[in-house]
Amino acid sequence: MTFIPQQLRRHGNCYYPTTKCGFGQGMWQYTPSISEIQDCLSFSWKMTYGTDGEHRHYRSGGSQQRKPHQIFLDAFIGKMGEIAFYQMCQSRQKAHNISNVDFDCYQRGQWDNSDFVITDENNQTYKVAIKTAKSFSNLLLLETKDWQVYNNDAYYLLDQQSLDSQQENNNHKYDYLSFCRVDSNIHQDFKKLIKQNSVEVLEDIVLNQLYKTVQVQTEVVGYITNSDLVKVIQEHYILPKGSMLGRSTPMDAENYYVQSGCLRKT
Repeated sequence: MTFIPQQLRRHGNCYYPTTKCGFGQGMWQYTPSISEIQDCLSFSWKMTYGTDGEHRHYRSGGSQQRKPHQIFLDAFIGKMGEIAFYQMCQSRQKAHNISNVDFDCYQRGQWDNSDFVITDENNQTYKVAIKTAKSFSNLLLLETKDWQVYNNDAYYLLDQQSLDSQQENNNHKYDYLSFCRVDSNIHQDFKKLIKQNSVEVLEDIVLNQLYKTVQVQTEVVGYITNSDLVKVIQEHYILPKGSMLGRSTPMDAENYYVQSGCLRKT
């Protein structure tokens, strides 16, 4: 399968997807278990209102500070996407072995080397990064300040560290990037909860009650290879900072993009 990216349609400062893959039309759908939802809620709490970890309040190249509840929701959606990808690989014989979903919490400036490491039937290993969005999203977005091409490979730059040191240990060259989506009622439910409860009460609700009412459907839409990403970077598939995605979503940071209908799905 040849990877053929497509440009967004532009009208003034607004950009519109032209090659879409609707929710439920990707390469894998999965309904998470209650225990998986609980694990993701606990992880998201620890990474925000808890003290075990800390996600960035700013996107790379962005200027809008994310509030704790936004980080909580982003963390939940992101971890649910990882679970969808993990379960897909578990169902496929070619993915002979895959590392577990990582629920460890990292302080700011500390990172794991990849979301997953997969060993195939030929004992070859691959590093995979997972990018997750809401169900209506049709773009795999990557902040431009986080990525750079070096010797025909794309590298993820951790906190803008030097590319030479990244290339030397090869920790942050991903072989594949997979795009997942999550359909859930948690955004509406959680916003109501934070308006009505103290942090102490909210903690009890999140960890002991919320999993009973949260509904979640997940999907692995597709993926790109490292060489696909090099093509996207070199050919400047860029959604500018300050532009509008559609008519209602302002872009806080500059991003590379791949449309959902252009992703590989085999």
